[in-house]
Amino acid sequence: MKEKKEKVRGQYLYEMQILFGDQSLEKIRHRKRMEDCLPIEGADHWIYLDRAKRFIQVRIV
Repeated sequence: MKEKKEKVRGQYLYEMQILFGDQSLEKIRHRKRMEDCLPIEGADHWIYLDRAKRFIQVRIV
């Protein structure tokens, strides 16, 4: 994998991984909107952030 964690204009590049669950994949297949696949406002259990490794993981149900 090419190194993408260098500093650019005072900001850092992060690697991001998006994990789709069965419900969101079904909506994608049928070209439907996915708003109801996201958790309620204020919930943070679906996002993982590792600043040291510059990595973000998002889980969409």
